[in-house]
Amino acid sequence: MISPFDNLCLEKALEEAEKSLESGNFPVGAVLSFDEQIFSQGGNYGESGQNYIFHAETKLLIEAGPQLLSASKARKIGLK
Repeated sequence: MISPFDNLCLEKALEEAEKSLESGNFPVGAVLSFDEQIFSQGGNYGESGQNYIFHAETKLLIEAGPQLLSASKARKIGLK
């Protein structure tokens, strides 16, 4: 069963894909979430020459890195 949060994530990924397409890139969008929290979202921007490593999934992982480390540390010390 798909939850309302799952639908939200899918909508955000589609929005990112639309932005990518409008920028002349392949229409790919990605959302990184965990425990009903969105950490990052991104689209594919490698084709337009902005940065060839910026595929949707790598871009969001780069941007989410600090947040993920903070969340991981908080869980280890029992804050969440």
